[in-house]
Amino acid sequence: LPPMLVQPLIENSIHHGLRNSAAQKSSVNVRLEQTATEIYFTVEDNGIGMDEAEKFKTFSAVKSKSIGIAAIRERIEIINGMNEIKAASFHIHKKNRDEGTGTIAKLTLPKVLKQV
Repeated sequence: LPPMLVQPLIENSIHHGLRNSAAQKSSVNVRLEQTATEIYFTVEDNGIGMDEAEKFKTFSAVKSKSIGIAAIRERIEIINGMNEIKAASFHIHKKNRDEGTGTIAKLTLPKVLKQV
């Protein structure tokens, strides 16, 4: 597992999603699943969601989140550039109404990687 891919997702869930949440039971769920060829990381929180989090941002918070997500996207590009198959991907989105409030971030990696 290349370093600094999952940690920023968990930090962002806590810092941007749960910190300003009024929910009595705030949670961040980290799930790891695998198939024969891929590893899936999902970080899901029940925080205030991406739209509401935008309202609470300070300059430093904007900067730190942008750097964390940008670093993940950059690492994905590097991983895909070093491997024949473009199997690595990253997606982040707010939950839809059926899922409740919060954010879901998904990271997919091929099981066998050339080292970054």
